[in-house]
Amino acid sequence: MRQGVADKNASFEDPERQAVPGGRGAAPGVNGTSAGPTSRPGRPFPHAERDLTDTFRHMDFTGIAHSFVQHYYTTFDGGTSVRANLAALYRPESMLTWESAQLQGQQNIIAQLTKAELAVVKHQVQSSDAQPAPGGGVLVLVTGSLAVDNAYDKPMTFTETFNLQPIPGQAGGFFVYNQVFRLIFG
Repeated sequence: MRQGVADKNASFEDPERQAVPGGRGAAPGVNGTSAGPTSRPGRPFPHAERDLTDTFRHMDFTGIAHSFVQHYYTTFDGGTSVRANLAALYRPESMLTWESAQLQGQQNIIAQLTKAELAVVKHQVQSSDAQPAPGGGVLVLVTGSLAVDNAYDKPMTFTETFNLQPIPGQAGGFFVYNQVFRLIFG
């Protein structure tokens, strides 16, 4: 995928990502064996803990997040016809919470993102942070400001969170599993 150009048939991919041994949701242990929950003294939730160090070592989650954020907001800011190309990032199980309205599935999400009142939107990303997430995913938090209808003198502050998950059967490919968008007033 060329930088700044969205291909409606392309998904977001990290070409540097290596397949994680053990498959989706499994964390590799010593000598490639699957590591299950551990019981370590002093840990508040030992039953839910896994040693994911090897999994995260094979994933450049900050690079994935940076590339995703650049792609997403460049495409979103291209107008509703270009923005429709974001559909490739969503699947039937994807969920978007937009100002407390919950939408599920690619078609519903793209309908929200391409509404007439959002025809002209420009984002200015001020920060983005990333963490590895279970299942080989990446959690991305974005903050910034946006202008609607070229009202640059009235920017609105926003925060947006993405839970990117690997596309089953497509090494290095990610889709948006969860997304939460909120304007911040105050």
